[in-house]
Amino acid sequence: MITELTDENQLHIPESVIANLPDTELLEITCDDGHISLAQVSDDTITERADKVMRKLEERGITAQDIADAVKWARENKDKIEVSETFMTLYKAQFEQDEDGRWSVWIDALPGCAAWGYTRDEALVAIKDAAAAYIEDMVEAGELTNREGKLVIEKRQ
Repeated sequence: MITELTDENQLHIPESVIANLPDTELLEITCDDGHISLAQVSDDTITERADKVMRKLEERGITAQDIADAVKWARENKDKIEVSETFMTLYKAQFEQDEDGRWSVWIDALPGCAAWGYTRDEALVAIKDAAAAYIEDMVEAGELTNREGKLVIEKRQ
């Protein structure tokens, strides 16, 4: 079967595949050498992960009672809490140094979004500006709503 990766990095799994999975709400996803695998998450795994989270919270001085109090407060004040519909999207910038010493940079997820600079730092500033303008144009055109982008830098070898 073939599935499509959406512009928002989501995979649509065909119903026939989902129907063959054990009755579960949580799946663990792994990617190994270009192959994506889904596996049912066992109750033991969920418990282990929850215990790990609780240990980390306790290390930071946050107790189970603190969490219970926060949940109680949130439930009592749910009408006063404003929920943001802003999502964070990461954009990976690809850098390459040209033969003349200049740096080219582009973002594959934003087709046509590219820039350059005499130094890597200049190229970084330029691609940030280019990405901001690109995303702003998409929002104005109604192609993208409630999004903020964060640039992740990766130097191409």
